[in-house]
Amino acid sequence: MACAFLIDLSIVLYIEIAQDTIASARAKMGPLMIVHIFLSCSVLTLYASRIIAGIQNA
Repeated sequence: MACAFLIDLSIVLYIEIAQDTIASARAKMGPLMIVHIFLSCSVLTLYASRIIAGIQNA
């Protein structure tokens, strides 16, 4: 699970840096983009909570 989180985070970071997606996303922010941002942040938060719960149970 930790490896999946790191791979996912690395891919997101690469896309953010390589394609300047933050600036382009700000230019065309719509309702669908807001939902996407919310869901993406939720997934990353849930990944982190599962990793922490797994470490505590080990």
